[in-house]
Amino acid sequence: MVDAPLRSVAARAQSEQPRSPSLTERRMERTRRQLAEMAARLFLERGYEAVTVEEIVAAVEVSRGRFSGTSHPRRTYWTKSSSMRPKR
Repeated sequence: MVDAPLRSVAARAQSEQPRSPSLTERRMERTRRQLAEMAARLFLERGYEAVTVEEIVAAVEVSRGRFSGTSHPRRTYWTKSSSMRPKR
């Protein structure tokens, strides 16, 4: 009967430990980062209006579906990269 409370305490302690990201989560984060970096680079080179989502995904070699599944709209990348925009 003493084992049940001990198991409960052990299970609670184990569930409170931070979980490391899974392989899938790490891959998705890497893809998000690559898309954001490429979008920022293309925006700086050619301007926001001149860059399409198709060009961003082609440069990173992912599908349009992957872009939609791992990111936000294109304008989000411009907002995120605003600190990298050249000063006028």
